[in-house]
Parts: sequence; C-alpha cells; structure tokens
Amino acid sequence: MKTLADEMRMSREKLAYLLDSTAAPVATIGLSSWVAFEIGLIANQYQELGIAGQTPSAAATFIQSIPYNVYSILAIAMVGIIVVTQRDFGEMLDAEERAQRTGAVIRDDAQPLQEIKGELGEPVTDDAPLRVFVVPVVALVAVVVGGAATMGYAPGRTFVEMINNTEVATALVWGSFAMVAAGVVVGVGEGLLSLGEAMETILDGFATMLPALSILVLAWSIGAVATALGTGAYVTQFATGVVSPLLVPVVVFVTSAFIAFAIGTSWGTMSIMTPIVIPLAWEIGGNSPQFVAVAIGAMFSGAIFGDNCSPISDTTVLASTFAGSDHIDHVRTQMYYAFTVLLATVVVYLLYGATNLSPLVLLPVGVLTLVGLVYGFSELDARRKDVPAKPAATQASVRGTTGDD
Repeated sequence: MKTLADEMRMSREKLAYLLDSTAAPVATIGLSSWVAFEIGLIANQYQELGIAGQTPSAAATFIQSIPYNVYSILAIAMVGIIVVTQRDFGEMLDAEERAQRTGAVIRDDAQPLQEIKGELGEPVTDDAPLRVFVVPVVALVAVVVGGAATMGYAPGRTFVEMINNTEVATALVWGSFAMVAAGVVVGVGEGLLSLGEAMETILDGFATMLPALSILVLAWSIGAVATALGTGAYVTQFATGVVSPLLVPVVVFVTSAFIAFAIGTSWGTMSIMTPIVIPLAWEIGGNSPQFVAVAIGAMFSGAIFGDNCSPISDTTVLASTFAGSDHIDHVRTQMYYAFTVLLATVVVYLLYGATNLSPLVLLPVGVLTLVGLVYGFSELDARRKDVPAKPAATQASVRGTTGDD
C-alpha cells in the first residue's frame, strides 16, 4: 500500500496511523494469538481465585468482554471516520497539508525506520501472485476455526457450550503452523524461494521477535510476583467501599492505559493488571461474572491505548517501519487521534456506569461522539493554522521524493 499511498499524496505519518490503528485494536478482539494469550490470563486467574466453577469459561468470559473493549472498537471506528471525512487535526493536519501541497510524503529531515528491511533483506519479488498472500491466511483462519469447532463440538451442545469446552490456544497453535507451512509450500511451489531459503527466512523472522518475547517474559514475571504477593487482594481490600462500582471501568481503563504507555507493551500490561482487575471486579461487583467481563474489557481497552501511544511499543515501531515513516513523527501525529478515542471511551464507560445500558446502545453513542470530536477539532485547528480542514482534491502523483524507493 505504500506505493499507492505515495501516488495519492498521503503522508507517511497517515499511512503509519492506518497501519497501527488496524493492528493491535483488531488483534485483541479478532482471530489472533492475542486472543489465546488473553484467554489464558483469565483462566489462570480463575484458577488462582478458585472461582472457575462459579463463572463461565475463560473463553466465554473473553467473548462477553468484547463489547466492553470500547477503546479497541472505537479506534477502528476512528480510522473509518478519518478516511471517510478526510478531516485531520493536530500534527497530522500539518503532515497531510505538507504532502498535498508539496508532494513530500515525509518531511525533509525525517529518518524513516527500515530495520525490518535491513534484518530480512529486500522482498524476493515485487510482483508475486495474490495467492502467495491469500493461501497462508486462508489456511490460518480455516484451521483455527475448524480446530476450535472440532474440539468443542458434541451432539446437543449450544454455541456457548462449544466455546466453554474448546481449546482456543491449541487451535491457534495449529493455525499458526498451518499458515507457516502453507507459506513455505506456496513460496517454494511458485519458485520464489528454495526450501533452504524459506527455512532461513522463518528463523530470521523468529529472531526479530526475540526482543518483544523477552519483554513479555519479564512482564509475565511481574504478573506472577503480583499474584504471589496477593496484590489483587490488597488492592481489592483498599478499593472496596472507596471505589464505586460505577467508576470501576473508568478506573481500570485509565490505570491500564498509563501502565501500557509507560512500559510499551499491551501484553505486559495485561499480565500485570489481570491479577488485580479480576479479584477487584469479582468483589466489588458482588461476585457477578458479567461485571468481571466489563472490567476485563476495560483493562484490554487501556492496554491497547497505551500500545497505540507508547513510542517503545512493538506495534508502534513496526507501523513506522513498514510505512517508512519517521518513528517520532508517527507517535506525535497518532497521539492526537488516540487521545480523541480515549475521550469518547471515557464517555461510554461513564454512561454505562450511570445507566447500565447495553454496549450495543452505548457504542453507537461513542461513534457519534467521535464524529463530533473529529469535526470540532479539525475545524478549530484548521482555522488556527489557516489551512483547509479537508483537502480540496487528492493528487494523482508525487512531485517530491521519498528517499527510500
């Protein structure tokens, strides 16, 4: 998409934002290894508290938490709003105005990230057939869905009962292997790589993930220490009678957001917060599994906000890398949008606490809030900077040079 974006005079900062905001927010509620990780955290805490028999399964709890993962849902909606309205504000407005006016998709003294290209080398071809991409993805989805359904199926079981009795983590392992295997078969079959080159590429890809995995292992250690020290019980004892159940989603969301921004990893934040959030929600919510799902959704929301904003987040770095954007420029331009989504998320959580309405009612309110904020902020910023809030026309070619193509 980089070449197409350049032809349309889209700034690299905008491209990095689109990549970043359709990465972690989608992965945390969609079909991904993130889901298996999140379900595992819930299951471990249920076992630690001894409440596994009093609640739905960890997988069912995760599914119930999805509508309350408000930040992730609204972050995806924000992308659609920005794309459809073509309105920008903050430093993104400056970047887009520069790109549309001069054709310079990156600023003159920018330093685009290209570490992945340096580590893995150039792509073996620029015109591979579409099936090289499609076949591995289809293999991933088909094996994960088919594997989960097979393990959870039994005559007479309802859909929820199937979820309660399946092993999502196992299905994702199968799917990951199937995706890699399909990629190797297609790549070798199309003559793009030899078998040896394919295996070397896989090992090199594993190597690029080692820093992120090291951070994750350390975060798991913090989570284990928090569990062993009874941090969740201590916070619950302190908060009971002080924090109103109406404010728990907001408190959990803001706390998780702060931690994720500071440490730069949503997975690490989830590992740290789960031993605290689930006991807190279970006690304050009157042993209500539904309230636990709400708190878990708020925790995931905060973790993804920090993931979007933190300059040391792996997904933020990768978005800058693959978009060819200056990393700090990406962080600075995206932060305006992330905080806008944060405001709308807080509104939704406060409305939920005050009304206890279904998220199916409150999420549209959040989207409308986003639309209003985008129009308001874009108009105010455009007037302040004396530039159009919306580009008059999209250009068909780039007059400037990007320096990396």
